Amino acid sequence: MSTKPAKPHYAFNLTDEEGEKGRLRRIEALFDGHSTCMLSRGLPAEHLLEVGPGAGSLLHWAKEKGIRVSALDINPRFIHEFEFPGVRVHTGDMSTYDFGDETFDLIHARFVFMHVAKPEDALLNLKKALRPGGHVVLEDGDFQISRSLAGPEHLRQAADKVFEATRKGHKFMGKSSETGSVLPILGKACGFTVKDFSSWNMIGPGGGNLAAMMAESVSAVAESLLRAGIVSEDDLTHYQTFTEDPDCWALYYGYGQVLLEKAD
Repeated sequence: MSTKPAKPHYAFNLTDEEGEKGRLRRIEALFDGHSTCMLSRGLPAEHLLEVGPGAGSLLHWAKEKGIRVSALDINPRFIHEFEFPGVRVHTGDMSTYDFGDETFDLIHARFVFMHVAKPEDALLNLKKALRPGGHVVLEDGDFQISRSLAGPEHLRQAADKVFEATRKGHKFMGKSSETGSVLPILGKACGFTVKDFSSWNMIGPGGGNLAAMMAESVSAVAESLLRAGIVSEDDLTHYQTFTEDPDCWALYYGYGQVLLEKAD
């Protein structure tokens, strides 16, 4: 089944395909180990729904486990039939998408709820498609705690301005910048049982995979930041230098993941 594609705001929807796929590959390299560890706690599962599948690494993981796989995205541009045979792809907004009779016993969303203005509506809609006793794994970031830790003062000041701009951007769009830290609260508010929760700080030096991914993320939304007058060209140039300099360290964000269970 299909619905008309929804058009909610997604910060990286208009980025070029090659650059965005590279950014998503960095996210996979940083987080797939953590994701599969938590997802394994929701096994055995017959049917996985991957919300916001990105470049698709977790679709491969699930298929290798013998799990039937479906994917939902507002723009599933990297999930092609020739690379992911047998994966059923849905195009739409998780807050409103109707799966009809299709149901799942495991649902996963990584760095997706941070882009949603009403996360409870989204989770409740996904809950409708989850079988009793099924599990949801959510993973997201908390940008409230982002800050520079080391480096030349002018570079640290620029980095902190970019971090503050990120928080202001979330607020301007009516979204939370601390989603990763409140995932258990979100789950309980939607009637789930919280089975597990983990969180840690994403700290790293310039030149590392984390810093490079964050530089790419900021570059993708740079024009929006400049139009809003939140940061200057010099700030963005200094931030790029900050993310490349191994003497510059930052707490880029907090990272949280939760395992939720639907009552039988």
